[in-house]
Amino acid sequence: MVPVPSRATIHRILVAEGHVVPQPRKRPRCRRRFEYAEPNGLWQIDGMEFYLAGGEKVCILQILDDHSRLDVGTYAATSENGEETWAALQQAFAGTGCR
Repeated sequence: MVPVPSRATIHRILVAEGHVVPQPRKRPRCRRRFEYAEPNGLWQIDGMEFYLAGGEKVCILQILDDHSRLDVGTYAATSENGEETWAALQQAFAGTGCR
């Protein structure tokens, strides 16, 4: 494979040659993080695909309390389907005493 220059390198060359007019960066929007008012009032479930050393794909389901950002539960599953998500929630319920 022939190495390809990065996007930043190509952009610098185009600016230097006068093919691109540089624009100052736009000011980023102010983002305020949403935080639920009460602990255990709202949980957030995220799924991330991960490949093990042997090449097997797993899905890590992570459940966070949206007030404190506490990791309520982490569960290894085969996919983000409803059955496995429900199993992850039941495990989190058992660990926190919620019903």
